[in-house]
Amino acid sequence: MFGSNGSTSPRVIAIKLDHAGDGAAKGTYMTNERPSLLFRSRWTAIGAAVAVTIGYGGVKVASATIVSGQRNVFVPIVPCRLVDTRPAPTTVGFRAVPIVAAEEFRAQVTGINGDCAVPASARAVVLNLTALDATGGGFITVWPASSDRPNTSNINFSAGQAPVANAVTVQIDNLGAVKFYTSATSVNIIADIVGYYQDHDHNDQYVAK
Repeated sequence: MFGSNGSTSPRVIAIKLDHAGDGAAKGTYMTNERPSLLFRSRWTAIGAAVAVTIGYGGVKVASATIVSGQRNVFVPIVPCRLVDTRPAPTTVGFRAVPIVAAEEFRAQVTGINGDCAVPASARAVVLNLTALDATGGGFITVWPASSDRPNTSNINFSAGQAPVANAVTVQIDNLGAVKFYTSATSVNIIADIVGYYQDHDHNDQYVAK
């Protein structure tokens, strides 16, 4: 590829990342830049994706060290049903009756519950939450089981309405549970897990030396 002045634009020929036993990661790359030109370069890596910004010249080798740290990463899973409060034969979990007004229904998330198996390392969960068979208008709130209930709603519905669903991301408490609350007279819920968040022990930032 050529620039307007006829010079070749920089091109990455190869990238290699090596992880050391101490958790550090080192990377090298080679380009077609001319060695007579001096420049600075920076590069970052996010997971397996690497972005490199360089100048013009011949071959350059750079090393980088990962910065240790923790952050939550999303782990998608095959969707599974955690809770279905409708009567048998559709019941999933230990509850087969609707949630009633002002009730706080606790559901265990981590471990084997309903049709799901969520590891103890999970810190939050992503749900597809469905409200159905409501006998009055209202809303549902989902929150970490050991915390005070927030003054928010995750899904709203009216009496006699067709099933209504919404995506909900909720933190799990230290015991691995969440709670469901409804302001309606009575409503069934279905909660399907589509993924969870867990700690990741690196922040995947690489800075060229």
